[in-house]
Amino acid sequence: HVAEVICQETRRQDFVSRIGGDEFIVIIDLHDGADSAEALAGRLVSRLRIPIAYNGALCRFSASIGVARLKSKQGGAPLALDEILINTDIALYKSKENGRNRYTILDDALLSEFNSVNGLADDLLEALETGQIVPFYQPQFHAQGGALRGVEALARWRPPTRGVLPPGVFLP
Repeated sequence: HVAEVICQETRRQDFVSRIGGDEFIVIIDLHDGADSAEALAGRLVSRLRIPIAYNGALCRFSASIGVARLKSKQGGAPLALDEILINTDIALYKSKENGRNRYTILDDALLSEFNSVNGLADDLLEALETGQIVPFYQPQFHAQGGALRGVEALARWRPPTRGVLPPGVFLP
């Protein structure tokens, strides 16, 4: 059903491919009379939300769509295929993060956010490998009488150049 809807909403000259599971790629040439990628994504989300009858039951679908451009900037050089796929994946996962039945177009702000989070993830992996994540112990006292009841272990990141960081900084 999804493939049928995609084929109905695209043109013969557009490239449509199922790349696995429930993931599809659509490549359109915007200079060739096509609607905008945003318009196509909006139509696909709307059409795929409509339930269909199958074996006497109503089947419901949802769609999360990521949109990326083939060129880095207006009139810029074309991106490599792997870079285009990474960019559409970034936009796709942002759509999924924000809830189903939506599309996200990769822009500079989203790419910057991804690079920041990805860089933080790389830094955290290094921190784990080099022992920069350290425990801090916080005693817990009974409210009546003040007797020690236990100790809570708290993770802190101690990078060599930034002091001690609480989890709110490195685990948003």
